[in-house]
Amino acid sequence: MLTRTLFFSLILGLISCGGKVSPKTNIASASNGRTIYLGKCDVCHGNDGTKGLGGAKDLLTSTLTDKEIKDIITTGKGSMAGYGAILSEEEISQVAEYITTLRK
Repeated sequence: MLTRTLFFSLILGLISCGGKVSPKTNIASASNGRTIYLGKCDVCHGNDGTKGLGGAKDLLTSTLTDKEIKDIITTGKGSMAGYGAILSEEEISQVAEYITTLRK
């Protein structure tokens, strides 16, 4: 009986300590980020991140941190408009996550 109680306590403890994103969630997040990117960013940055229309940077060679990418998506930079009033923080994070997958 004690072993069974200990086992269930351990399982409940592991479940309640969550907060980590599973690989399945990362895939869904990147997929949603790609969808948003293709709807809002590809006009200037291109499907693959290299288009450069209107001074858009080549995202494949970017060395920006995740925070810097999120800040630019949120507030804009140069001729790029910010999307902070259009996208949620979660969506901005998803786009930033997707952008990092474009890097060489």
